[in-house]
Parts: sequence; structure tokens; C-alpha cells
Amino acid sequence: NENCVVDYTKQIRQSINTIPIKSITKDSNNLKTGYICDINSYRIEYSNNTCENIVLKISNFDNELSVTAIKLNMYENETYFYNNISHLITNTPKYFGSFKDNKKDAILLEDLNKYSGSFNINLNSNVHMLLKVVKYIHDIHNTFRFETNDDIIPNMKCLKKINEISYFKELINTRYEIFENNVKYILNNIEKNIIKKIYDNIDKIYDEASSFPLNFCHGDLKSPNIFYKNDTEPIFLDWQYIHLNKGVSDIVFMLVESIEFDITTVELVVKFYYKLQNESHSISYDTYMNDFKNALCIFPFFVCVWFNSESGDKLLDPIFPIKFMKNLMKYYNYYLP
Repeated sequence: NENCVVDYTKQIRQSINTIPIKSITKDSNNLKTGYICDINSYRIEYSNNTCENIVLKISNFDNELSVTAIKLNMYENETYFYNNISHLITNTPKYFGSFKDNKKDAILLEDLNKYSGSFNINLNSNVHMLLKVVKYIHDIHNTFRFETNDDIIPNMKCLKKINEISYFKELINTRYEIFENNVKYILNNIEKNIIKKIYDNIDKIYDEASSFPLNFCHGDLKSPNIFYKNDTEPIFLDWQYIHLNKGVSDIVFMLVESIEFDITTVELVVKFYYKLQNESHSISYDTYMNDFKNALCIFPFFVCVWFNSESGDKLLDPIFPIKFMKNLMKYYNYYLP
């Protein structure tokens, strides 16, 4: 992989917005490679002799998933977020600048390893932290809640609503038969019917999720995309799916992706978010649950079709598609009979 040998010190020096820099050295350890982005660490020494580690997150086009990532605008989304939105949100990594290199998007962020804390805590066995994540993301949703198109703040005007992200439906339509074929021996008839019903009603579901009021949403909320600073404070990472949606959609994806279906835990989260939402903007429980069910049919369904129609040998984690689908079906069986 040519990324291992590329040194971006020159670009970093040109694009970083800090006090004058004495030297920049690349850390020999890549923090993460092979996903849709590569993450490298650099040490910066400033002219006042203070030092800081930063991470460079740069597009990686060497894998199958990056094709979809490009169609979903994921790289541009994240650069846009850090350039235009991140300063409005406290629980995100500090941003230092960005640059482009041969069509690759690169962003420079603080290295969170400088804090004590953990990435990807298992929220199944930490209900206190789970509710904290829900509370923190709710505060973001509540701050950026828009009643009409005119209410959307200028730097979020360009964000898409669910029915404007055309590649969601495009991928589902293109791969639906492959998906159906791949999972026909895994799903039972009830589950197949639920999936068919979602597929047949997709336009209505997407349109309802795009009607105001709408919130600014993370779009890919899950424990691996969170750093738990001092093991108490969630810092949200990976803002590649930002869009406007019902805030509960972030809660839904976090549940499906990070919480093994357990009705006590799930209902606790669903009702907790409902209570939080109601404290600031009253909403009937029926309307809320309709938003919740729609959200189950949007991004989790997209991810399920996407990964269960990729060829297994191209995936970093070949077990993920089935595991994700089996957990999702528990949610579908309970909420979408």
C-alpha cells in the first residue's frame, strides 16, 4: 500500500492553523489502515518548544468499500463537517486543518490518545455510559433542530435530507436481488416479508423521515465511533454521514449496531430519548414511535443490504454482515411485525 511510504509533512505544514511550527515528524506506526480511510500519527514541535501529536485521516481508495464511500460523498462530508460545523459542537476532536492530495481528502485532528480513556466501550455492559451517549447526542440534536427550511442555519443548508441521498435507494435497488439470494437460507418467512414490505414502501418511509421538524444528525452513531474521554465523556468521531433527519435515527442506528437486542435495555433507551425530546419539544409517543420505526427501515436496512451483497473476500470483517443482520432482525421482529 503506497500510503505507508507517503509522508505528508509538507502538506501538513501548509494547511495547519496553529502557532509557528519548528518540526513535523511522522510516527512510524499507522494507527489504522485498510478501511475507507487511513489514519497516521504525526508529532509537531512548535517554535515555543511545546509538542503535540496530531492524526492525519486520509481517504483510502484501495478497497471495495471506498467505491460506495465516494458515491455517498463520505470524504467530502467529513471535511465539510470539520471545516464548517465542528466548532459549534463541543464533543468532537479538535480540528487543525485539511488538504487535498490527488483527489484524496485529508483532515488533521488532535490525537485523542493523549487523554486517558477508551475507544469503543462495550455499551451492553455499561448502561450508565449508554444513557450518557444518548444524552450527549440528544443535546446536539436539540441544539440543531429546525422547524422549517428557513430555520436551517447557513452552514447546514447544504446538508441533505434522507430523500435527497439518492445513493441509498440506488444501492438498495441495484443489489436487492443479490441480497435476497444471499440471505434466503438465513431469514425466516416472517423476516423476508418484513424486508419486502420495507422495500415496497421505501419512498413513503424516506419522505416521512424528510419532513420537518428535522435535526442535524451524525448518521453513523455507534460505539466504535466514540472515544470515551477519561472513560466518562463521549467524544464523537467519524462524521462522514452527516445529514438532516429525525434525531431518533441516530439512536436507532446506535442500538442496532452496538446493542445486542435486549428488550429491557432497548426500551430504556427508547423511552429515555423520548423523555429528553419531550422536555424541549412536545411530541406524541405515536409520532415518535413512527419516526423510530421509519429509522429502523432506513440506514440499518441500507447497511444490511450493502454488506450482505458485497463479496465476503473483499470485506475486512466477513462475519459483520450476517451478525449485523441477525441483530437487526431481532429489532424488526419486535417493532415491525
